[in-house]
Amino acid sequence: MNTQDIQRLKSLAERILKNGITREEALLSLQRAGHLDKDGNFTKHYQHLARAIAANTANSAANSTTVATATDTSETF
Repeated sequence: MNTQDIQRLKSLAERILKNGITREEALLSLQRAGHLDKDGNFTKHYQHLARAIAANTANSAANSTTVATATDTSETF
């Protein structure tokens, strides 16, 4: 990677941070990079990411349920 490549990546990152990115743009970018297939599933070489996301999603769901339950309980008193 040369200096020009690095500058292009920095410019792209700055644009994305400034303008945001849609879900469709993010998925297309991951497909172009070979992380996702045309159906939106992780490719063979990136299955570890699929497992990490599944674990994170499960943890997030458990945490939000716990918070909601705690909130519901505290409001009944």
